[in-house]
Amino acid sequence: MIWNDDISFEGFTKKIDDWYKDKEFELCDPPIDAQYALDLIFKVLIDDKEHYPYLTTMPESIEQTNSIMLDLILRKYSRKYRKYLRKLKYQIFCVKAHNERRRRDMPRPKKDKEDKFIRQNISMEPDQMKRLLEHCQKEDRSISWVIRKALDDYLCA
Repeated sequence: MIWNDDISFEGFTKKIDDWYKDKEFELCDPPIDAQYALDLIFKVLIDDKEHYPYLTTMPESIEQTNSIMLDLILRKYSRKYRKYLRKLKYQIFCVKAHNERRRRDMPRPKKDKEDKFIRQNISMEPDQMKRLLEHCQKEDRSISWVIRKALDDYLCA
């Protein structure tokens, strides 16, 4: 996004200094506008690293942009939110699958032995595991899926 110079650590410090200026003693913290707080949090935690220019250029209301910003922050920093989204996807999938099964009214056919996935343990360096987990989290994929995809790409090359 394109940020106003005020949305920075310096701008935040200036707001606090302005609040305490000409006051000898205050019992409470300085008030910060909610929009300013969300903008600063998003800029520092998300946008400084990943850059989302489309949030500036999209013809949306501030509330719509705020919902995108909040979703991106929660997806990156809240394990509970990611679990909730996975559970929600799973519930929707289960309802669709249940309805489909009811329509067919037939049991799901069993896979042939050669079509089933094979479990295999692998070893990797700690740095590789860290990068793998970061990639899986970013792409919202399982470790098994990423390893299968990488193996396919490697063997086809």
